[in-house]
Amino acid sequence: MTRFGIGLLSAAILLVPAAPASGSEGGIVPTRAPVPPSAAFFARGLWCYADALEGSMDAYGRVPGVKELVVVRGPHAFTTWPDAERKRVADRMIAFGRAAVLGVPLEGGRSWSDMKQLVATTSDVWEPSTRPTVGE
Repeated sequence: MTRFGIGLLSAAILLVPAAPASGSEGGIVPTRAPVPPSAAFFARGLWCYADALEGSMDAYGRVPGVKELVVVRGPHAFTTWPDAERKRVADRMIAFGRAAVLGVPLEGGRSWSDMKQLVATTSDVWEPSTRPTVGE
């Protein structure tokens, strides 16, 4: 059985190979561990104040295994996102977890190859305080 450590970094879930502690099946591994993650899930708002989209894309690109980067039209905090977007992200987290742990294919994600395409993967749902008001 593959052993994983789980690292949490903001809205990212990283799985890295973990050396077991005596008698354990794995452990919590700091996200800054020298071992690159074998799988990663990132969910972020497009106008996040904590980090840039380029950094998330770079981190995504360095993951050799199962990975997904989900973006929404909203700020940093998951709790401020519209219910529909929180559900969409939660569904993608579940699909990612199944793929990473069970070794099944990760299906149902929205494909992209550059920043413009990544931003275009967002649903046409706006966080309430940032919804455009032009023309109203």
